Amino acid sequence: MTALHPLLRRLGSFLLSLRQHLALGLGLSSSVASSLGSILARLMIVNYLGLVPYCFTITSQLVFNISVAFLLWLASLSNGYLNSFNSRIAHLVPLGSPPVLMPFIVLVESVSIVIRPLTLAVRLMANIVAGHLLLSLAGTAVLISSAAIVRVYLLLVLELAVAAIQAYVFCVLLSLYTAESRYRGLVARYRRSEY
Repeated sequence: MTALHPLLRRLGSFLLSLRQHLALGLGLSSSVASSLGSILARLMIVNYLGLVPYCFTITSQLVFNISVAFLLWLASLSNGYLNSFNSRIAHLVPLGSPPVLMPFIVLVESVSIVIRPLTLAVRLMANIVAGHLLLSLAGTAVLISSAAIVRVYLLLVLELAVAAIQAYVFCVLLSLYTAESRYRGLVARYRRSEY
């Protein structure tokens, strides 16, 4: 337990600094930033547990990733529409767009908003599966050559980094989507105050 104590303290300070960054840098509320920090910690733990031999990594399954990404995206999107419906609809067409192109621009913006949870899920799954595949291929090379052990340890360190980075990227993109819905509402209020 004493060996884990400094590691847990560093993880706690990292999550606290992430929460402050999300709250101050992106203008998210403290509760949203805390929730995103909690999601980050859970994803990191699940990814790290998947590196234990004969353990299953749930983040390598597309169904799990899509369900988590979809629920979080839907919560962010519905919050944006409930708080500032008119500005969310108006933001589908940028200012100064030609009237002829407006239906196409609305379609493109709508598709880009709808595919966000899918891109979040596929990005997380593909990188986790690629890392596990690389480790398993390198593990079979260890059976063939004992000189490959150093390479396997280096790949394990790389996989530890990938597991942390993918959880971080997932949460940062989710926070950007959440901040964008808040930002759109602020821009609409600012535009209304100009007129």
